[in-house]
Amino acid sequence: SNSGRLTLINSTVSGNSADGRGGGGGVSNANILTVTNSTISGNTVIPNLGGGRGGGIYNYNDGTATITGNTVSGNTSPLGGGIHNNITAGVTLTNNTISGNSSSFAGGGIYNRSTSLTLTNNTIVANSVVQSEGGGVYNESGQVTARNTLIALNTSPINGPNVYGALTSQNFNLIGNNAGATITPAQSSDQIGTAAE
Repeated sequence: SNSGRLTLINSTVSGNSADGRGGGGGVSNANILTVTNSTISGNTVIPNLGGGRGGGIYNYNDGTATITGNTVSGNTSPLGGGIHNNITAGVTLTNNTISGNSSSFAGGGIYNRSTSLTLTNNTIVANSVVQSEGGGVYNESGQVTARNTLIALNTSPINGPNVYGALTSQNFNLIGNNAGATITPAQSSDQIGTAAE
């Protein structure tokens, strides 16, 4: 739990849990967080009165997170199974694999609320939502930008299996079923799929 400056390099954060009144089963950040070449896996936020955010990483309260070259996998939480970005200074994700995370309600891989999320050279696959929307990325509000990022093979029972909400493309993305997503502007270098009939 960080309220100052925390840097994790070549680290493993695994098998931890947090109470759902807060969040961050693996890492909870409210200031400056840097995670590089590390594994954040198998962490859990225990539901509490419907709350609980960020099974792997919870970034909140004007926190800034720079996450580069990591694996975020197998984490669970009611909101944001892998990462939850909540009213913050923003999260920058570069060269990461976000896979096999699960949330109860929204954002199996990543949940973004009222802030900026920058995705570059990431793989976001095989994440899931149990009850609602946004298996890969759920953007409640705020600015999500993506470049050279794969978001596919994620699942949700209602809508937005891969991306739910608005996403700004900066070229060279591969996005699977685009149901529930608003992806702009149209980029000839993107490959965007639709639901199978």
